[in-house]
Amino acid sequence: MSPLMLNIAMFGSMIALLITGAPLFAVIGSVGIVFGLIVGGPIIFPMFAMRVYGLMVSYSLVAVPLFILMANLLQRSGIVEEMFEAIFQWAGKVRGSIAIATVITGVVLAAMIGVVGASVITLGLLALPAMMERKYNKHLVVGTVCAAGTLGILIPPSIMPIFYSAATQVSVIDLFAGSMLPGLLLGLSFCIYILILVLRKPEYAPAITAEDQIVGFWKKLALGKNIVAPAIIIGCVLGSILAGVASPTEAAGVGVFAVIVLLALRRNLSWTVMSESLYSTISATGMALWITFASTCFVGVYAMGDGQEFVNALVLSLPGGKWGALIFTQIVYIILGMFIDWIGICLLIVPIFSPILVGLGFDPVFVGIIFMLNMQMSFLSPPFGYALFFVKGIAPSSISMQDVWRGAMPFLLLQLIVLILCSIFPQIIMLLPGMLQ
Repeated sequence: MSPLMLNIAMFGSMIALLITGAPLFAVIGSVGIVFGLIVGGPIIFPMFAMRVYGLMVSYSLVAVPLFILMANLLQRSGIVEEMFEAIFQWAGKVRGSIAIATVITGVVLAAMIGVVGASVITLGLLALPAMMERKYNKHLVVGTVCAAGTLGILIPPSIMPIFYSAATQVSVIDLFAGSMLPGLLLGLSFCIYILILVLRKPEYAPAITAEDQIVGFWKKLALGKNIVAPAIIIGCVLGSILAGVASPTEAAGVGVFAVIVLLALRRNLSWTVMSESLYSTISATGMALWITFASTCFVGVYAMGDGQEFVNALVLSLPGGKWGALIFTQIVYIILGMFIDWIGICLLIVPIFSPILVGLGFDPVFVGIIFMLNMQMSFLSPPFGYALFFVKGIAPSSISMQDVWRGAMPFLLLQLIVLILCSIFPQIIMLLPGMLQ
């Protein structure tokens, strides 16, 4: 089978099966096995075993269930609720203060959790009722929650750099450092957009009444105690990673221990909390790892059939040199992100495109962060953006799916603008990784 036919057949079959609604891991795995037998015969099974074993013994992937467990425990801790209240009160009577507090909470939450589903649902349960009760515009409400929740996949410690590192062998610590400033830039852009919007259209965010505010400087200052627990968690996890004291896997273990201790001190630790958190962790981790194993088998067959050489020739023949190649890969990522889970894209497509871009002269960390910014957009991209469905699931019945899409669109445009800025000015990405050298 020629490389051109292999590309058409493998990816065409994958898309056709995905349309049927079959699980992603089953689609990728079955396509890999069938075409592996066509391309290589029975010899593919030892190859599959070696590739899967290489992932099973990957030390960095141990951090994935630990970060997911930490997210599940934090969802049930009450820590996020107290932090949101403090940030809201400190925002004062600034118009749109609840929406801004939602974004800031999303930034801090991202630095603790790093799992989009947990971030979006937690913010939705906190901020949706608060804004709806105060007659905020429903499109602003759902858009803010969607956008703020997606920061969890970019701002470290996120599980996306861990999977990207497993696919490309780029340093996880460098990826964490490189994603910090783009993530903060996104959070800042969301806040600026909200401020400009509510200044132009005050009816979108009615002013906060005196009854909603705590009066007195010292009383507001006392709310600082609500930030202590998040600061401890961020210090244990992110601080230890960036300081070089611990690897991401070690820091994830320390983070889980810190959350358990905080829950115990707050008397929120119970058998129910632990069992529900562990069950959710096992479920989410199992799904992610099945996709991981299926993807590595698919990529192995693809490489065996010389598919990589075909893509290399295609990308290198594009006009515009390395920037033309970068733009082409981003367009492909955007289109795929509308239909396929980011883990599948990371483990299927990144091993194909990343070596090409690095070979053209782009820094591996820059290539990785640009990919992550693109995948963050996928959570808000219709028709299958996960954040959109998470928010619809917890929103009142008066908010339709069309309302959620409409509310997310301005924030999706902001994500695209930040992606373009980081592409044009790579210093935004490379500043912190350079300081760690």
